Amino acid sequence: MKRFSRLFSELDATTSTNEKVEALTRYFAEAPAADAAWAVYFLAGGKPRRW
Repeated sequence: MKRFSRLFSELDATTSTNEKVEALTRYFAEAPAADAAWAVYFLAGGKPRRW
């Protein structure tokens, strides 16, 4: 979760497309597959379900 938080902060801190792509590339190179899948879900606008 800390890795995703850092990614989100990096994405939010810049308007540069190149810097965003670099941050995403670093994240997906390091993150476990399950974490990467959740990151894609949340970054694409997914929201946790309410039970």
